[in-house]
Amino acid sequence: MVPKTTGSMRQPVGETFTPTPSISTTSTTSGHAAATGTRARTNSISIRTTNTVDITTITDLLSCEKKTSSPAPSLFNWNAQIDRLKSKSSLTSQLTHRLAAIQAHSKYKSIIMEEMEMEDSSISTSTSIPLGILWNQDSYREKVEKAVKTTLEYHDMQETPWDEWNFALTPDKFMLFHMMMTAVDEEFQSTRFDPEPVGFCEVGIVRHPNCKNRNANDNESANDHDANDVFIPCITNLVVSPNQRRRGIGKRMMDCAIRTVRVYGRQLQLNDGDDGSVGWKLNTVGLYVDGDNKSAMALYQHMGFRVTGTCTDVSGRVFMELQMDENYQ
Repeated sequence: MVPKTTGSMRQPVGETFTPTPSISTTSTTSGHAAATGTRARTNSISIRTTNTVDITTITDLLSCEKKTSSPAPSLFNWNAQIDRLKSKSSLTSQLTHRLAAIQAHSKYKSIIMEEMEMEDSSISTSTSIPLGILWNQDSYREKVEKAVKTTLEYHDMQETPWDEWNFALTPDKFMLFHMMMTAVDEEFQSTRFDPEPVGFCEVGIVRHPNCKNRNANDNESANDHDANDVFIPCITNLVVSPNQRRRGIGKRMMDCAIRTVRVYGRQLQLNDGDDGSVGWKLNTVGLYVDGDNKSAMALYQHMGFRVTGTCTDVSGRVFMELQMDENYQ
């Protein structure tokens, strides 16, 4: 469920539904910048979990990125204009349903935890909730299913563990891993009560492009992942407002996403005494990028990413990975 179309600051979108751990990083304006009126690279920028009110602005940013990466339609090319409106509507629907699934996860996890604490006082907030109990919450399961199906309606997607999933069955816990984060400028206020988003990205689970492609006619159940399947967290839909670029916002979002994947991935592996499952590379994070996007390639390589695969459906697009060891900062 990853779109294969990207812009200069945009990667494909992934699809899974674990809420982002609390994210809050802030950099204040330096005295020199304030005195001279110049703009520091990361002054007043903070990164937090995405809220429902962010969706409209995020959709505009992603739509603008897609628009600038495509040839401009002629004045009378109504079909192109309509296609753009449909694309924006599709983005809004996808983001809204994915965020709703993430929020439902947090809601029902809290409800179940409170009930468990009432029944057993020894239960703590660090206790792992059995996934089957959470999945039996009809409203939560329906929101995840709606988010997956809404994203699958997009015609050009990367493979994920949710492809053709039977939602009557409890998924693997690693499948429910998804994050949506927003960068805001504390000094940039609009008509909203909170700062306007100036950047956005998601992290979702996708199948590694080097995996053996599954034949649609195979007799295996769609819910039984092939032994050759390898799934990896993928940074997706990275976008920064055009008038807020060259401030290091994209790199800060990348750093935040990488740290969160590392910490949260370890938590998932350690819960229930699990040391990880075959086929899940949670100590690694990947992304797709066009090979001719030299500035993006240079940034990712500087951060430690290396090309490890190619996109079979889009010529010139490569897959890059960052291996995170225990000392990664």
